[in-house]
Amino acid sequence: MTAREMARFGQMYLDGGRVDGEQVVPESWIEQSWTPYTESAWYYKVGDNFDRTAYGYQWWIIDAGPHTYRLAWGHGGQQIAVLPELDLVIVVTADPLRGQLGDEPWALEKANLNLVADYIAGLPEQDDG
Repeated sequence: MTAREMARFGQMYLDGGRVDGEQVVPESWIEQSWTPYTESAWYYKVGDNFDRTAYGYQWWIIDAGPHTYRLAWGHGGQQIAVLPELDLVIVVTADPLRGQLGDEPWALEKANLNLVADYIAGLPEQDDG
């Protein structure tokens, strides 16, 4: 997938399963996939703002500072982060040390995950007024 295609996928989730006004995925599926079914699903320390790692249907639910975002997390740090409260989709593509295993690729993937979590944690809270 290209970054643009990833962003469209994230936007479709943000829009409740609609694309150009047409319902392509049932809204109930979107809600179900973003429901946490497993709490504390990721037990390795990622970073200070990558907190409460619940898991739904292929989506992580992450707390970062005052915000909660949904994260589709792929190999090497590919990310589609969706922050409904701020109407925001963030996409990161990465391929750190393709084909390598061990600590060095994980350090780079972790840096990518923290990049997004730290950015989201630093965003202002939604003003309800």
